Amino acid sequence: MKGPWGGGNKTVSALPQKLRSEGHEVFFDLPSFEVLNELYNCLDLYLITARHEGGPQAIIECALTKTPCISTDVGIATKILSEESIIRDSEKPASPDVDYAHKKVKELEMPQGFSEFRNMFKKICVSNTDTIPISPTNIKIL
Repeated sequence: MKGPWGGGNKTVSALPQKLRSEGHEVFFDLPSFEVLNELYNCLDLYLITARHEGGPQAIIECALTKTPCISTDVGIATKILSEESIIRDSEKPASPDVDYAHKKVKELEMPQGFSEFRNMFKKICVSNTDTIPISPTNIKIL
């Protein structure tokens, strides 16, 4: 599917084609992240037409993989997608904005600095100036 948003430039994955050529029905239930990434990169447009939805997780996945996505106003759609990417009515067509969605979803990622926070628990702070490493020999159970 090629649209005015510039779709149609992604390479079609060999995986579904290979499976079909071997006589398999192509259906993916809980694929690995590698397969999921490959499948999203096959798409020229992901269309979410739900009337009610809690997520949908696909909006985040599309944003991370830079897959063009348009959606009805459900779940987190307005938090990730641009206003132009939201289907409001049939009179005004929606248009995906992959750069906007990618930027918004990146803002929601856990910061890399979180590893420093985890490392903080490797030491017990005794006072503002002293720390002692945690080890079985210096911990008393009361």
